[in-house]
Amino acid sequence: MKGIYGWFGALPESASPEAVLDVMLAGHRAGERVVRVADGAAGVFGHAGAGPTYADAELVVSCSDAPAGGDLAAVADAYRRDGDGFLERLQGPFALALIDRPRRRLLLAVDRPGIRPLYVVEIDGTVFFASRLEMLRRVPGFSARVSDQAVFDYLYFHMIPSPRVIYEGVSKLLPAQALSWEAGRRQDAFYWRMPYRDQNRTGFESLRDEFRTLLPRVVGDAGAVGQQVGCFLSGGTDSSTVSGPWRHLRG
Repeated sequence: MKGIYGWFGALPESASPEAVLDVMLAGHRAGERVVRVADGAAGVFGHAGAGPTYADAELVVSCSDAPAGGDLAAVADAYRRDGDGFLERLQGPFALALIDRPRRRLLLAVDRPGIRPLYVVEIDGTVFFASRLEMLRRVPGFSARVSDQAVFDYLYFHMIPSPRVIYEGVSKLLPAQALSWEAGRRQDAFYWRMPYRDQNRTGFESLRDEFRTLLPRVVGDAGAVGQQVGCFLSGGTDSSTVSGPWRHLRG
């Protein structure tokens, strides 16, 4: 599992950071933990998996996946230079947490399509975050009260649309969403939006040919890096689109 987890704010006096991190990681493989502490109780990061963490006198940055070039120091420098604008240049899947020590600020963000999940809950002024919802269930003071609206959504949609999750008070970051906490205030923003063209000037035939050219490359690339490719056996457009070129590529 690749992910990050931790909190920003003070824990109850009876809870030690190491104990809370261990509890949040319970059930996962031992040794998959890297801890960085910022300003004592102001923020603690845990890490599950092989993702990187960077810390200096001003910033602490933790990411579920290594960015392009694998250098989180460059990410920290980009934040100093461009503020939250650095998020626009990050590519690939990631869940990211950054603590700005001088400003006592927390920034959370996920990648553009929301491949890496990140869940957030605020308890008594402390912000807890985790890549898996079950990790938040173990934090001190968490209320596992089921959301009536989430139950309705599940029965109606056969899923719970983000940002809502099954528990009240917990939210899941939407694709390309960034959340920040500073001076006790939360701010929500989207650092990227998919461009939209209202008119098609290239013609259906051209788009069809482009689609048929790109699709085998995309599905083939997924198998080339050792990933498993699967599809629903519904016989509909989605499954046929994926299984058709994959079968052709594999003979």
